Amino acid sequence: MNPRTIILLAAALAFAPLLLAQSDPPPPATATFVAAGVNAGDTWTEQASYGSSFTITIDDSWRDVSGRIPQPTTTVSISRTKVVKVTSARENDTITGMEVTYTAASAGGTPISSVVGKTYVLVINGNNVGSVTYAGTTTATPTGEEVAFVTADNAHFGQIRAMNKTLGGKTVAVGQNVRAFDPDDLINTADGMSVRNFVMTLRSVDAGGQTATFDVTMELVGRMKKGKGQNDPDTPFDLSDALEMTLGGSLTVRTTTSRITSLSISGPTTLRGRKLASGKAGKHDQVKMDGSGNASIDVSYTY
Repeated sequence: MNPRTIILLAAALAFAPLLLAQSDPPPPATATFVAAGVNAGDTWTEQASYGSSFTITIDDSWRDVSGRIPQPTTTVSISRTKVVKVTSARENDTITGMEVTYTAASAGGTPISSVVGKTYVLVINGNNVGSVTYAGTTTATPTGEEVAFVTADNAHFGQIRAMNKTLGGKTVAVGQNVRAFDPDDLINTADGMSVRNFVMTLRSVDAGGQTATFDVTMELVGRMKKGKGQNDPDTPFDLSDALEMTLGGSLTVRTTTSRITSLSISGPTTLRGRKLASGKAGKHDQVKMDGSGNASIDVSYTY
């Protein structure tokens, strides 16, 4: 070995400990979460896209297989960006009022011009919107289309309270499972849906310990109860415990506030229903309804 090679090798060995010492430290194996309450004046920007694709088939039980009637596939795709300001809150991190300004909104790629650029005042009852009015001194009232969109799009503000209860003040290890205390606060349960199961598994923590990433699994079930006179052939389908969604994906949480910064989940959806119908010779036969499809939700929050 020539002298030059020996000198270079010696220099490399001399600096190796320094290079190793300057390498990035391993990411934390745990995440510690701080419970941060919600207060009047809190604001954040929320960008989201959510949608579903669903196909339903109806089967008359008294007909043969050719009697199956495939229904068109229904596709829903919503994207929107809004700025949220909490105007009132009470104990236990419960939001009771807020202002929402839409900077962008579209359905199926078509702009929803009726809400873009407008600010709405919302009165919140639990997870549900009690009323929707325009902000400011105008005496005009929102249209039915506006109220329907704003109401449906703002029915999950119990999530701050739910995440505080679930993570606030706790230390979670990578690989550990965490279950939400109030999972129904995480979604809109006003339409007969409820959370049957919601599990978060801590996957990783960033080097600064500021952001925790969870793998999430969420099971939703419809509980549209059979109404009075359900055995009458003219009543709607009985959909008790028939609508099911199994969604999986990832969730990121800021450890210093226990607030969600992003959520991305998707998965299959199934629907089963039945009702009586007038059949041959005046007999009541059963009509079955089956559906299947997919749903997805992608949301990011900037506080």
